[in-house]
Amino acid sequence: LHAFAPEARILILLREPAAKVFSQYVHLWSEGRETLPFEEAFALSAARREAGFSDMFDYEGGGTYAAPVARYLDLFGPERVLVVMFEEMVRDMSLVRGRLENFLGVSLPATDLPQTNAGGRAKSPLVAAFLGNERLKGAVRKALPLGLRTRLSASVRGAVSFEKPELRPDTRARLRRRYAGDVAKLEDLLGRPTGWSRD
Repeated sequence: LHAFAPEARILILLREPAAKVFSQYVHLWSEGRETLPFEEAFALSAARREAGFSDMFDYEGGGTYAAPVARYLDLFGPERVLVVMFEEMVRDMSLVRGRLENFLGVSLPATDLPQTNAGGRAKSPLVAAFLGNERLKGAVRKALPLGLRTRLSASVRGAVSFEKPELRPDTRARLRRRYAGDVAKLEDLLGRPTGWSRD
């Protein structure tokens, strides 16, 4: 990218690592692509990397941010890279929208932050098969704008019984300790705190 567009502006959105890697897991679990419990799947991250699995299955690597952010800062310069925390967007989208507009030099629509990719799967096998139909989902994506799809998805989720794994508190604490060093490096790079708990 830098070779073809060194003047590009880079926007990086980061989420607290423990929440991010578990969300990554829930996404794959919801699609039926992950069948192991989270802790077991996380422990297999290195083996799966070596076996050539998709990066999506590298839960361990998915929560490490400092090195990739440093690379973008080195290549494009800090004036062309904006790092936003997901939690900032959830807490105050209007404030983040102002930062995005200043960084990009454009006006953005004053809308609420939509909840997309909520994860989980329908408990009913019949409903799960219907909702998992890729041709149907592709047709809906082509026919309906994002806002309408988001509202439709929320209506379906309200009418259908879904199940979803939960991140155990002890696992969350272990993950936060595991990523604490990388978070500290990221904060040094950015010159500001992330606001993420490390324990």
